[in-house]
Amino acid sequence: MPLFPMPEEKAASLNVGIIKGREIMGALAAEFAHTDMATLRRRLDVVVSGEFMIDVFVRDPDPALAAAIAERVPSLYAGFHEATMRRRAEVSAAALGRHLEALQIEAADLDAERARLRAALGAATGGGAVTRAAETLDLARERLRAHDAEAAAMGARLASLRAALSREAAVYELPDAAPDDAALERLRAQALDLRLELASSDDGPASPRRLALVQQLDAIEAETAAAQAPGTLHETVRAELATTEAAAAGLDAARPALLEATAQAEAALTAAFDGFAALDAIDADRARLDAKIAAARVNLEEAALQAAYASAPLVVVERATPPERPAFPLPMLNAIVAAVAGLLFGVYYALLVAYIERARLRRAAETADAPPFTPEELAEFKALAAGAARV
Repeated sequence: MPLFPMPEEKAASLNVGIIKGREIMGALAAEFAHTDMATLRRRLDVVVSGEFMIDVFVRDPDPALAAAIAERVPSLYAGFHEATMRRRAEVSAAALGRHLEALQIEAADLDAERARLRAALGAATGGGAVTRAAETLDLARERLRAHDAEAAAMGARLASLRAALSREAAVYELPDAAPDDAALERLRAQALDLRLELASSDDGPASPRRLALVQQLDAIEAETAAAQAPGTLHETVRAELATTEAAAAGLDAARPALLEATAQAEAALTAAFDGFAALDAIDADRARLDAKIAAARVNLEEAALQAAYASAPLVVVERATPPERPAFPLPMLNAIVAAVAGLLFGVYYALLVAYIERARLRRAAETADAPPFTPEELAEFKALAAGAARV
């Protein structure tokens, strides 16, 4: 009875061991109780008739029993493979379940890492955090540049004041140096107020308010220079120099804080860029992981379906049928074979005995002495010997 093998087996020769294995032979022996496994193995032949085809033959004195045994082989073979396929599917489903759990744990870890990074970046989404950090950095750099420009202007002012103080010191001790009057005192007080206001101002060097203060100060200084006598600016210049030096010291003290603020803004901007790059990497990993999880779920569902409903795609090309003529009796066949073998042995034995006898007579005739007979008797004996040799 031809049978198609299973698709997993690659070649029909693998089915020989399956069909004649312990499981199928044991099931046949249990179903047909009067036949044991050893007898079944001897009476059942599995012949490979093609790469994907096998034939099952059963010999038994009872043709109906042989046909029944052969008819049961396909269903037992299919049941064996169905159980094997379902066991493999169950093992695969368990392994896929463990793999899916590991993927879900990895996805939860990625979500937790993403939430942590999002909290570290703040509530802003997209490029909002980067924009704020960039704006903060630009403002810090602008303040540092304004501070440096103001410090440079303050340095130039200090150099000018020191030069003016040196010139005023040369005429300060002259006898005709007129003392300051009330108008000069008022102008000096106004100039001092303006310088203090400029020193305490946080505006940049190009701000309108600061430019207005500088213009007022220049006008007051010009008016004071025109109203006072030579040598009377010594005290004013010295007071202004002290005020300017104090303001310059304040600027020098404020610069490290501005540098620190600029460095912090740069670090915040770099952290924002790194954070969003890490978020993008996590999103890419999460997308790949989602694809793996979806594929694992599909595979798990398929494995569960196979474990529950897998069946062997067995095709029976020709069903088992009992022979149309009775089997030749085995005892009679054995007797005929024994008689023919005995006859052949007897013929060969008789030929061997005759050959041995002729050889003995030939040797005896060749080695015997010539008897004292008459020539006529010798001729008669030779004629008899020649006739015996022909026989």
